[in-house]
Amino acid sequence: MKTPVSLKRNFVYNFLLNIINMLFPLITAPYISRVLGAENLGKYGFSLSFSSWFLIFATFGTTTYGIREISKVRDNKELIDKAFSEIFLINFIATTITLFVYLIVIFVTPKTNTEIVLFLISAISIFMNLFCIDWLFMGLENFKMITFRSFLIKIICLICIFVFVKQKSDYTLYAIISVFAFGFANVLNVIYSRKFVSFSFKKLNLKKHLKKLKIFFYSAIVVSMYTIFDQVFLGFLSTNKDVAFYGRAKQIYYFAISVTLSISTVLLPKLIYLHHTDFEQYKSLLKKSLNYIYIFSVPSVLGLMVLSKDIMMLFGGSEFAEAYVALIILSILVFTVSLGTWQYDQLYLPLGIEKIGLRTQIFMALASVCGNLILIPKFGYIGASISLVMAEIFGTIYGVWYVKKRTHEVKVKYLTKSLVKYILAAFLMSLLIVLFRFSDSGYMLNIVFGVLVGSMVYFGVLYLIKDDICKEFISFLHKKISKKV
Repeated sequence: MKTPVSLKRNFVYNFLLNIINMLFPLITAPYISRVLGAENLGKYGFSLSFSSWFLIFATFGTTTYGIREISKVRDNKELIDKAFSEIFLINFIATTITLFVYLIVIFVTPKTNTEIVLFLISAISIFMNLFCIDWLFMGLENFKMITFRSFLIKIICLICIFVFVKQKSDYTLYAIISVFAFGFANVLNVIYSRKFVSFSFKKLNLKKHLKKLKIFFYSAIVVSMYTIFDQVFLGFLSTNKDVAFYGRAKQIYYFAISVTLSISTVLLPKLIYLHHTDFEQYKSLLKKSLNYIYIFSVPSVLGLMVLSKDIMMLFGGSEFAEAYVALIILSILVFTVSLGTWQYDQLYLPLGIEKIGLRTQIFMALASVCGNLILIPKFGYIGASISLVMAEIFGTIYGVWYVKKRTHEVKVKYLTKSLVKYILAAFLMSLLIVLFRFSDSGYMLNIVFGVLVGSMVYFGVLYLIKDDICKEFISFLHKKISKKV
C-alpha cells in the first residue's frame, strides 16, 4: 500500500500552479495586446478556438476519464500500466484521425484558408496531443511535477515572447511560441512518466473503455459548444476585434476562477479514491469542499465587477477599454461555473452518474448556441457574453435541482451558514474598493489596492467572525512558518 498523498500539499502545489498561470498572462497580456493590436490578436484567438474544438475530438474524453481510471488502480502497479497503455493508445488513434480531418477542413474553408499559416501552426498543437498524459499524474496525485514543469516552460515562453514578438505582423510567431509551450510540456510528461508506468501492447483491451469514454467524449463536445465554439461563432458572425475583446474578457475571468477550479482538480482523484475505499470520509470531505468553493468564488465575482475597467486597461490598454462590460457580465461565471464544476467532479464522477452531467451540458449547449445565433449578429462580443452566462446559470440551477431531488446517496446543503459569511465579507471588501476608486489614483493603484487590501479586509472579516475554513488556513500557515523559524 502506498503512502497516502497529502491533500494540503497537493492543494499548495496546484495553487502555485494557478498563480504561475495567472502571473504569466499578467506579464505578457498587456505587452501582447499593445504590440499585436486587437485585429491580429483576434486572428490568433480565432485560430486557437478553432483548433481547440478539434482538440476535443483528439483527446476523445481521455482527460477526465483517465484521471478516474488511474485513481481507481493507483495502488496496483500492474493495473496502472495496463490502464495507462490502453488509454494512451486510444488517445493516439483519436488524435491521428482528428489531425487528418483538421488539415482537410482548414484548406477547404475560405475563412481559415486566408490565414492558412496560422492554422497550420495550430495543427501542431493537435499533433502534440499524442503525448498529452496530464491525466496520469493527476490520477496519481503527483501535482508537484506538473507545477515545476509549468514554471519552467512559462519562463522559456516569457523570454521568447519579449525577444521575438516585436510588431503587429509577429502574431504568427506568437502562435508558434504558444504551441511550443503545449508541445514541450507534453514531451516532458512522457519522459518523466517512465518513472511511474511502463507502456505495453500485451493483453490490451481497448473495447472495455470505449463505452464509458463515449460519455466523457460527448460531454467534452457539448461543453465546447458554450466554452470554445462561442469564439468560433464570433469569428464567423462578427469581427476579429470582437473576438479579441471577448477573448481577453474570458481570459481574465479564467484567472479569477482558477483558484476555485484548482480545489476541484486536487479533490477529484482523492474523492474518487475515497468513494471506493471509505464512503463516510467521502461524504465528510464533500460537504467541506463546497465551502472551499464558496470562500474563493464569492469575493472573486464582486472584485472583478468593481475593478473591471481597471483590469481591462491593464491587460489591453485603451484599445480594449470598452470590453470591461463583457468582463462585468462574465464575472458572474466565477460562482456558477465553480459550483457546476464542483457538482460534476465531486458528485457525478465519484457516484458514476456522469450521464446526468451530460444531460445538463446538452441543455446548456443548446441554450448557448441559440443565444449566440440570436445575439452575436446584433451585439457582438456583448451578446456572446450574455449567452454564455445565461447557459451556465440555467445549467447550474438544473444541477442543484437534480442533486436535491434525485441524489439519495449523499445529501447536499447548498445554502450554508458559511456562504452568508462570505457574501457579507465580500460586500464590505467591495465597498472599500469602490470608495478608494473615487480617489482617481489610476488603474494600477486601484488594482493593487483591490487585490492586497481587499483580500486582507475579506479574510480579516472572516477571521473576526470565526469562519472555520479561514481559521484552518491561518493555523496551517502558522505551523508551516513556525517550523521554518
